[in-house]
Parts: sequence; C-alpha cells; structure tokens
Amino acid sequence: MGIVIDVHYLVLGVGKEVLMKKYLNKSEVAERYGISVHTVTSWTRLNYIPFFRCGRLIRFCPSRLDTWDEERAIEGRSEITPSFEVVRL
Repeated sequence: MGIVIDVHYLVLGVGKEVLMKKYLNKSEVAERYGISVHTVTSWTRLNYIPFFRCGRLIRFCPSRLDTWDEERAIEGRSEITPSFEVVRL
C-alpha cells in the first residue's frame, strides 16, 4: 500500500488522492524525549513505544506518539512497563 521515499515520508495512494505523511526516525524520537537512541531502541524491543516497521526501518508516527504521551500522563505512568512479563532464567 505504500512506497518509501526519502526514508522519512510514506506515500499512501488512495484512488487518485495521494497522502504524504512525515514519520520520525529513532534519532528524532530521542531528541523529542531527551533520551538516547539506545533507549529508543530498547523501548521498541520492549514494545513500550508505538512504532511500525517499513522493511528494516523503524518509524514513529507523531500523532500516535502524541496520543501515547497523553495516555501516559492520564495514567500517571513514567516508568517503563513492558507489554509482556519478563522471566529471568
């Protein structure tokens, strides 16, 4: 459904209408939250932050991050809580 160009934009063709949306990369997300790129990578591995893959690339939708920020503020969550149980062997 989409074609990647300039690795920051995704072009969605819907009939004759074409939508271009700006997506963020790991560096931009790290800058947005004042954290390291390594932390962003860890958050994606834990499925803590909303993201999607485009081939091998990981991208973040700014509007989904805004919603995620609002949900975390409402819940009063600031710590990382993975969506699965971590079992130590």
